[in-house]
Amino acid sequence: MPDWRVPQGVMREVPMPARELHSTGLLPAPATGIWHGSVDPGHPLAKVFNQWYRQSYVEEGQAFPDPRDRGLDISPADIQWRWMDQANQSHPPGRKKITLLDFSPSLPAH
Repeated sequence: MPDWRVPQGVMREVPMPARELHSTGLLPAPATGIWHGSVDPGHPLAKVFNQWYRQSYVEEGQAFPDPRDRGLDISPADIQWRWMDQANQSHPPGRKKITLLDFSPSLPAH
């Protein structure tokens, strides 16, 4: 059953990528795309940090966001990032086209 926000159009349901990638917050991103971060459920701030919206667009070779920059006392070493796929398409010269695909079965793709 989809999340209640999907039918309301607040959230989009997308298929998981065929290639599964994970990285710690200490390493540069191994691929460009949307990354979802989470910490171990036993971490004192897990309930604050482990949210569906804790996502960042990171380009390959760049650093993952540091939660301390947003006032969260979480070391980047404690964060496990999971690649959600590449949502932006490169266009010359060095520009990106932001794409949001709608995978809802009842609505046409945008």
